[in-house]
Amino acid sequence: MIKYICKRVISLLPVLIVVSMLVFLVVHLMPGDPARIIAGEMATEEDVERIRTAYGLDLPLYRQYFNYMRGVLKGDLGTSTRTHRAVSEELAIRFPKTFQLALWATFVAAVLGVGIGILSSSMRYSVLDNVVSFLALLGLATPPFYLGLMCILFFCVNLGWLPISSDVARIALILPVASVSARSLAVIARMTRSSMLEVLGQDYIMMAKAQGFSNRKVVFGCALKNAMTTVITTIGLQFGVLLGGAVVTEKVFGWPGIGDYLVTAIKARDFMVVQSTVLVIALSYVIVNLIVDLLYALINPKIKLS
Repeated sequence: MIKYICKRVISLLPVLIVVSMLVFLVVHLMPGDPARIIAGEMATEEDVERIRTAYGLDLPLYRQYFNYMRGVLKGDLGTSTRTHRAVSEELAIRFPKTFQLALWATFVAAVLGVGIGILSSSMRYSVLDNVVSFLALLGLATPPFYLGLMCILFFCVNLGWLPISSDVARIALILPVASVSARSLAVIARMTRSSMLEVLGQDYIMMAKAQGFSNRKVVFGCALKNAMTTVITTIGLQFGVLLGGAVVTEKVFGWPGIGDYLVTAIKARDFMVVQSTVLVIALSYVIVNLIVDLLYALINPKIKLS
């Protein structure tokens, strides 16, 4: 197990390096001069040059990248040019908020998605199955931020049932979770349905039915256990996606997570915040993938860690 984990971590390091390089290049290719933005419109050229030297923006790109990565390896994610606070401190405050949102969204998507998928597979080609398939496709096609805006318009503005700001009360977490979890719910429901149908078509299931087992016992006692391996993997991957995929939705609801922090930094061209936040999101997704791989092997003993 330890050997497998070490191999997986080593194999994922190139991914993080490539991501950091791509983000660094994209941020520095964005239009506008960061030094000029920091200095302000009324600053003189001497002030701009002084700021450019202070932040190391006068160095070649490869030097800037190596200096940044040297700081990352030491736990220093840089300083925000907008708030002048350490990025690591800001992320330490905001990441738990994003984690909370992603965790609740994954829980809701998993419970409803698995239940709907089981029900749909046990009533194959029925009206309910067709409705579930249509709603799943609709959920996949609807952007979370658009769903969030529609939820705000209907439940907050028209009905007045919930506060618009997501940090006002705990009950206000309902709308962000509903908006973020919709697509994952659709993915999990479709995956559960397809996995259950594949298992229900196996010979041993036919044998169980021939021996007089009830439909409930066949579905929950025989089929579900074998189908859940793929479903649990999907749930884990969806959690990784939600950690970094709720960027715009957080901004829509004013949720004080890393998504809201990232969007604000992009608008202000706060390059240090942008590249560090994206790197943290990528690292989170990589860690979640590693955990899912380990869970996959633990759930299914037939899979050997190699």
